[in-house]
Amino acid sequence: MENVYPYNFEIAASLVLLVLGYLSSVIIYRLTLHPLANYPGPFFAKVTDLYSVYQAWTGRRHINFWELHQRYGDTVRFGPNDISLNSNTALPQLYLDKKSTKKSKFYTIFPSSANIFNMRDKQVHGRMKKILAQAFSEQALRGIQPYVFDEISLFCERMVAYTASDDNKWSIAMNVGRWTNYMTYDVLGSVCYGRSFRTLVEDSNRYIVDLINGVTAPNYTFGQMPVLSKFGLASPLFRGRMKQVIRFVRFGNALFAEREKAGANTGRRDFFYYLFTAKDPDTGEVLKSGELAEQSRGFLIAGADTTSVAFASCFFYLLHNPVTLFKLTSEIRSRFAKVEDIEPGSEFSSCLYLHACVDEAMRLSPPVPTGPPREVLAGGITIDGIHYPEGTVLSVPTYVIQRSEKYFAEPEAFKPERWIAESANYQTEKSRVSETIALAKSAYFPFSLGARKCLGQRFATMQLTVALARIVWLYDLRLAVDQHEAKEPNDERTQISSKTEPEYPLHDRLIAVKNGPVVQFKPREA
Repeated sequence: MENVYPYNFEIAASLVLLVLGYLSSVIIYRLTLHPLANYPGPFFAKVTDLYSVYQAWTGRRHINFWELHQRYGDTVRFGPNDISLNSNTALPQLYLDKKSTKKSKFYTIFPSSANIFNMRDKQVHGRMKKILAQAFSEQALRGIQPYVFDEISLFCERMVAYTASDDNKWSIAMNVGRWTNYMTYDVLGSVCYGRSFRTLVEDSNRYIVDLINGVTAPNYTFGQMPVLSKFGLASPLFRGRMKQVIRFVRFGNALFAEREKAGANTGRRDFFYYLFTAKDPDTGEVLKSGELAEQSRGFLIAGADTTSVAFASCFFYLLHNPVTLFKLTSEIRSRFAKVEDIEPGSEFSSCLYLHACVDEAMRLSPPVPTGPPREVLAGGITIDGIHYPEGTVLSVPTYVIQRSEKYFAEPEAFKPERWIAESANYQTEKSRVSETIALAKSAYFPFSLGARKCLGQRFATMQLTVALARIVWLYDLRLAVDQHEAKEPNDERTQISSKTEPEYPLHDRLIAVKNGPVVQFKPREA
């Protein structure tokens, strides 16, 4: 027995040396011989994906990207195989060119590959999208408008349900970040599952909002380094949230089972009315029950939160820019005689300032702040004169490029006029105005691009613009004087620390999580 301990010690020491030797060789390779070794970026990011894991876990990954590009330039190495590009020419090459890139392994972290969001197989995705698109056609969207308008009307009513005092017509302070969530989820329930979730009126149902908000954070974090998901770190890193994930899956399954049982003969032409009978135009195939269930869970996550972020950010920027709010209010009130007239149509489409305000809010605070990662395929890809080899993961961070001074004058300022050719701020040569707007549009992609572009863009835009227009037609607005319900957040960790303009703080959880602003409403005077 006397010789056993030295023997064991020698084995242990040898193993430690082997591990240290292996790690040292990996680090040296990634810093010196790796194909991306010469690209600038933080030391820790170059040697391990744990850098991105940490940034995702903190909720400030979008801000970190902005800081990195400010420090290192338009091309930044933020992982051993990952490059971030602040380039408008990269956008079509990464997200429109089907031959050179595919979705990265980030998407493998999600529970199922059958959802259109994380599906990596391009052929299967193409088939799925052709079928799902039938539920988002012009005809289908016209059919669901009454359900959407019902929830918008209820939202408007709730904003003035309680006044601050008997002799004051201003409402109590309303945390718009929460209430926009209630509205968009009630809309989602109505147009997907045949019934509103009624979170606008029932406290007992509001757990749904927090339930779904807690789902994306673990996947987003571990997606930066999928191997970590095998080490049981979810519970300690996301205490309490894994129970939310389990509850969400059960909630989503129950919702879909209930809607599937009702079938297509409910008298309501909602999304699933179309999806139950939609066929692949080429093969005649329909979606199987399991595939529809997967899409249902995707609708729950992406179908409401993104619209809610955009809606709440509109409130934030308009209320911090009173002149802009006045211009928008004047446009809407001068065009419509009554609030019910505010709906999609030629008159509504001509409200250029309304649509510009929405575009500008989503430019400054995109609902998905970081860009979709794409893996380079065989043969590599050349962008801006630089060749990236097979296996490189490239992305364009939405938050960064949409605040880039290369594409936007005064990029931190809320200026809806930048999107309008007829704007008084751009009374210069017509060709120059067109070039300025075209340049801005070339760097604007809050709904992504190409085959992976959000199917629900028109639905979200319709819901968002009608709701905003009806609110400013009905009410005067102000930032809360007495913040009874909640305090507006002022979290520097989720904002640009050197900002010169007000910024709506977002936590990056793949889909942004927000709070506030806190607003008071007052019925307009006749």
